[in-house]
Amino acid sequence: MDAPLWHAWMTGGVILAATGSMLVWRAPTDAALLIALTALLALGVVDVAQAASGFADPAVLLIGALFIVAQGLRDGGALRWAARALAGSEKPSRAWNPGGPAAQGAVAVASAILNNTAVVALSLPIVREAARRRGISPSRVLMGLSFAAILGGTCTLIGTSTNIVVNELWVESVRAAGEAEPSAARQFWWMAPVAVPAALAGLAFIALAGGKLVPLRRAPDELGTESDSDTGPAVERSYAIAVRVTPEFDAIGKTIHDAGLRRAAGLFLSAIDRAREDSSERQRIVAPASDELVREGDRLVFTGDVAAVADLLRRPGLRPDEDHDEPSASARRSAVVEAVIPDSSDLVGQTVRDSRFRTRFDAAIVAVHRGGERVPGRVGDVRLRPGDTLLLWTHAGFVDAHRESRRLLVVTSDDGGAGRTGAGRTGAAWRAVAVLAVLVVLMGAPLGAPKLAAAWICAALMVLLRCVTVASARTAIPWSVLLTIAAALGLGQAAEASGLAQMTAGVLIDLAGNGGGYGLLIAVALATVVATQLVTNQAAAVLIFPIALAAAHSAGLNPEPFVVTLMVMASASFLTPTGYATNLMVYGPGGYRFGDFARLGAPLTLIVGAVCVVLAPKVYPF
Repeated sequence: MDAPLWHAWMTGGVILAATGSMLVWRAPTDAALLIALTALLALGVVDVAQAASGFADPAVLLIGALFIVAQGLRDGGALRWAARALAGSEKPSRAWNPGGPAAQGAVAVASAILNNTAVVALSLPIVREAARRRGISPSRVLMGLSFAAILGGTCTLIGTSTNIVVNELWVESVRAAGEAEPSAARQFWWMAPVAVPAALAGLAFIALAGGKLVPLRRAPDELGTESDSDTGPAVERSYAIAVRVTPEFDAIGKTIHDAGLRRAAGLFLSAIDRAREDSSERQRIVAPASDELVREGDRLVFTGDVAAVADLLRRPGLRPDEDHDEPSASARRSAVVEAVIPDSSDLVGQTVRDSRFRTRFDAAIVAVHRGGERVPGRVGDVRLRPGDTLLLWTHAGFVDAHRESRRLLVVTSDDGGAGRTGAGRTGAAWRAVAVLAVLVVLMGAPLGAPKLAAAWICAALMVLLRCVTVASARTAIPWSVLLTIAAALGLGQAAEASGLAQMTAGVLIDLAGNGGGYGLLIAVALATVVATQLVTNQAAAVLIFPIALAAAHSAGLNPEPFVVTLMVMASASFLTPTGYATNLMVYGPGGYRFGDFARLGAPLTLIVGAVCVVLAPKVYPF
């Protein structure tokens, strides 16, 4: 029996309200979608079985297993080994071009079988070091690094969770139609004939036009200068920080020169704030002379890159001005880390002080960068936004403890060896690679095993072979992502059961006009691109899938080209820094502004979309 018309309107209204809450009030995606699903359940649009279907969906369980496999690769040291292999070492030679086709191609290939967020996290410091050695601004290469990882992730089933979700929806629709389910091997590779050419076209475009379309950016407090020709001296992202001279400092009473503070490598002392002897006021000494004496209680203002700041904070007796920890707590801090605030973080909208950041993370924020510029004022008063890059003074285990956090994306660390779990465990690295090979063979071979069984077998092997601990495997599962997917699957059921999918499909068919199958495919691709800018990639794919399927069936066309195009375009998050986690990871370190991504991302989206629209019907005829 057909659902009442108001069910469709109600479903559409609830989905729009959830989307609006995420855009306007920055509501967490999983919470917004779960509330929307609960509302539709309470209104009777969906029943309990439909609402709960997403939580038992094989895609959710499969993604959870793959995150454990990825964690095994990371903890075992395989990912770090792979990242070093891109350049031959963690300090690449000047001959290696970090923005060249070879580097971006390697990132894309790695992202096709590995978690692309992890690939970017481990490649980012190597790419920045290579850019510094060649005298290239990081802004010229980091956006291409993120886009290459996104493109590579679309090429196989396990390259991105979006492909897994859409593939499971497609398999369920095939079963519902009484047709034979595609083999596991076909499911692993069936997007590749379209996604690989689209990725190659995208990489070629980045290589040819990236240097012209990506603007040269550098924070105003960066050391040195760089010309637009990329031939000037290299610059690293620098931070202006203030440190307090405590009684433990061994250079009190010495000159700035003798204390080694005037011009240390990568560090510049720009000012001293000092209490006046005759009043409670403080005086500022700008660009202090080399013979100025260091006094207890001085507030020293430095500008320097991450490595230099790390060395500075390791000197006994120097502490960040706004760090009020007990000396014993401060003494434990030996790592300086750069981290980015993701769009879904619960820190967004809070001031540093109100967020109780130091208590929650055992780390002190010593500087904040936003959109390529240092945020002025006291750190505690800064209200955090998505894409903010934080310079943290923290303990040696911070990177390992928070590298899978959804509150922070760790992008760079200078930790004297911290955060390198498994970096020297060659045996564990090879065991992890062997497990990954088993996974690819089980899922991608001509006689492929069931996906869910293969994934969980390999996840168990990662634990049994001691590539990852049970505790680390448990924390590797991104529960917020799984909740988002499960809730989105329930909303997809609501869109189909209420008639919203069929109604929207009719609108798309009308918009396609006389364009036939190609016109309808273009309409689906555009709808997917718009949706993926508003919500997460997985949620966008799930919400558009029933519409695309209904449109294809209504027009009497084969749904396969629509499904493959949906897979690729749902991951085409090139227009904004908040569209994908890897974009946010390079947003701060590259010194980009919000609109910079669209300059390269808009034509890249058109190229990828054009390849899909032209090629998908050739591979899977209408």
